[in-house]
Parts: sequence; structure tokens; C-alpha cells
Amino acid sequence: MTLRNYLVPLKVELFIWRIRHKRLPTHVELDKRGVDLGTVRCPVCDNGLETVEHSIISCSFAKEVWIKVFDWWNLGSLPNLTINEAFLGNGHSFTTDVGKQLWQATEWVTGYSIWKNRNAFTFTKAKPTSTMIFKEIQLNCFEWFSNRLDGGVYDRVKGVCADMTLM
Repeated sequence: MTLRNYLVPLKVELFIWRIRHKRLPTHVELDKRGVDLGTVRCPVCDNGLETVEHSIISCSFAKEVWIKVFDWWNLGSLPNLTINEAFLGNGHSFTTDVGKQLWQATEWVTGYSIWKNRNAFTFTKAKPTSTMIFKEIQLNCFEWFSNRLDGGVYDRVKGVCADMTLM
């Protein structure tokens, strides 16, 4: 997988860059840099340290979202994902380059949406539901992908997306 994906906006690519370079401001990372937050526990589930891995992959709230995304893509049950598998190009294997690029973009949009909504909860205490975040992911994927695909690529994508429907 590539370090860039033209199917997503720059803000999503920057989010992935921050993950790759350990620059996402989780409670644990901020604590390492001397920022006293009082706790390094996850503000959403309070069931682990807020690391990048926990926040976006293993938090019970994040897992609910990932399960919905895997169901949407008909990929079966959610595997034990790691940051490397989800964002660094070591994820599911698709037979076409278009399929690989679409899946990578979907993973990136999922992580970005989870992070964005965790931050909203942290600062406003308005806890979103996993269904709400999943709908946001679907809408962003369809909007961003369709705005960035040309006609020839779009025809190839229809084959990849034939089984994907809005839930």
C-alpha cells in the first residue's frame, strides 16, 4: 500500500501521517511530553491506557465501529487488528489495485472518524453511537470517493463495490 491515497482528503492523509510518526496527541503521548492531564486512561471506556492502538483499534467503542465496517465490506468477523494492519498497508488482500486502494481509504476514513468523534466526546461529553459514526464513515466514503474517481476508474470500482450497500 502507498503512503498516499488520492481517494481521501488531505486532512485524513495528515491523520495517517501523525499515526505513522507517533504524533497523535493521546493521553499517553501527551504525558510522555510532560502534559499533566490527571489520567492517562481512555476517556471513552475508562478500560485501558489511551494509546493510539487503544483509541482507534482496541477500545470497545472503536471495535463496535470496526465490526460494522467489516460487515459492510463483507469481510467476515473482525480480526485482531493492529495499527500496522489497519493503517500502514498490511491489511486485507484484495485482488485488484482499485480494491486495495478503496479498502485502504475506507480504513483511513474509519480511523479518522473514530478519532474525530473521540475528541468531540472528550471535549463536549456528547458521546456518539457506533451507528452514528458508521453512517458518517459510509457517507464520507461515498462522497469523497465519488468526487475523486474519474469515469474509467468508477466503472472498475462498481465491480468492487457491487456487494456494498448502505446499511
